[in-house]
Amino acid sequence: MNDLTNLKKTLGKNQKDIDFTRLLYLVMIKVGGYNQLMDLSLSAFGEILKCMEWQNKEENKGSKKIR
Repeated sequence: MNDLTNLKKTLGKNQKDIDFTRLLYLVMIKVGGYNQLMDLSLSAFGEILKCMEWQNKEENKGSKKIR
C-alpha cells in the first residue's frame, strides 16, 4: 500500500482519487495485474501512460472519420 501512496505522490497531487484509481486499473490491465504494476519503474509507468494516451487519440481520430 505504501508503494501506491508513493506512486500517487509522484504522478501529481491534483488528480482526484477516482481518476487515479481508474488510471491504475487501466495500467494493470495492460501489464497483466497488480504484481506487474508494482514491479514497474516510474519511467516505464510513464511510457505506458503515453502509449495509452496516443492510442486513445488515434481511436478518436478514427471515430471522427467514420461520422
